[in-house]
Amino acid sequence: MTVAESAQLRLLGKAFTAFNHAAMDLQKSFIQLESKIKELDLELESKNRKLADSLAENKKVRDFLHHILESLQPGIVVLNKGERIAVWNSAACAITGINFSRYKGRNFYQVLSKHSLLEDCTIKEIKALGYGKERVLRFRHGNDFVSILYTLTLLKGSTTFDEAGCIAILQDITRWKRLEDQAERDKRLIAMGELTAKMVSEVRNPLGSIEIFASILQRELAGDVERHRIVGHIIQAVRSLDNLLANYLIFTQSPKPKLQKIPVAAWLDEAANFVGLLPRAKPLEIIKKYHARQPWIMGDRELLKQVALNLMLNAIQAMPAGGKFVIETGDEKDNPTRKGSTGIRKRKEGVAIRFADTGTGIAAEHLEKIFNPFFTTKEGGSGLGLAIVNNIVRAHGGMIEVNSATGKGTSFSIYLPITGNSRGTCTGDVVGHGAIKNAKCKVKNEK
Repeated sequence: MTVAESAQLRLLGKAFTAFNHAAMDLQKSFIQLESKIKELDLELESKNRKLADSLAENKKVRDFLHHILESLQPGIVVLNKGERIAVWNSAACAITGINFSRYKGRNFYQVLSKHSLLEDCTIKEIKALGYGKERVLRFRHGNDFVSILYTLTLLKGSTTFDEAGCIAILQDITRWKRLEDQAERDKRLIAMGELTAKMVSEVRNPLGSIEIFASILQRELAGDVERHRIVGHIIQAVRSLDNLLANYLIFTQSPKPKLQKIPVAAWLDEAANFVGLLPRAKPLEIIKKYHARQPWIMGDRELLKQVALNLMLNAIQAMPAGGKFVIETGDEKDNPTRKGSTGIRKRKEGVAIRFADTGTGIAAEHLEKIFNPFFTTKEGGSGLGLAIVNNIVRAHGGMIEVNSATGKGTSFSIYLPITGNSRGTCTGDVVGHGAIKNAKCKVKNEK
């Protein structure tokens, strides 16, 4: 072997030795890397578990908050900084009648303007209210109006919605508003009643004297036919005026009902049968929808008969060309005239009776006055009919409401408490149903 070959062999040996050392180092590095990867896998797995737990917890929180939002009775609409609709609850849809899911991302005030009937303010005025200020808005549900208390609250420290800016709170105060109006009307009626009672007392005394002296004069003029007839007219006019004053006096005295168990269907049928027998020039269809689960109420039969007859006769007079007249009963909790409405209102268990016609309706400017005494749009009317109806209903612990649209019809709804020990079903045929024997009056019972 030559010196050159020996040098090459030593060099090759050194290269193999270096390669073996490098391979061993590489193996050690690979083992360390593999160990590190396992540690990272364990750490990643732990973080994934924590993230999954966090997501599950966040979902629970979101669901919890959603349930809280849906459980709130006031309507809630969350707006972002651009006054655009971001979040809402079902109560907001029910109270306003607006399906907010159709308007997500739309300007809240534009949507409000489209659906609301603002009688005494504008959208610009509402926006200018600022935070924490209250305003009553009026929304239309069919032919009915709903009073809504509107408040705008600033949303502070929000972390859920980056762009959320404020919350619009909507509360249905329709019943409260009507109670407030009724309380105000009652104050006026009390003052008017006291004045009327004094006036009636003062006027009836001289009227009695006039009638006495006129009667004496009539006897003395027995031989003078013409003068005897004139004095007779005077006496008749005095008696008519005295009768009118007596009715006024009855109105000023709150009726005291003699309570007894009354079957609702029989009471309404009795009044409907009487009205149906009245002669009419045009055909009339009376439709009965008795759906109240409670068949009895506590009340004075004669006084309540006066209520039903008055409302039915008013309805018929409002339909000179004929039409449909609906008598509907339901549970006061269901409230047949306000389906789908919600709000903070606690009501006693009772029966709701609705009298609806397809007549001429009542002008909007007259609606607030129809229960006032002496107010009438009928020629020759005394204006006491609905005032007395209101007094009788109130004396029974009930309430009366009216909804009307000119040219479309009117509905009166009364709510009366039920008897405490009565429970039953009142659907379909019940006691008192019967066809009215009148060719011009058709009766239809609907389940």
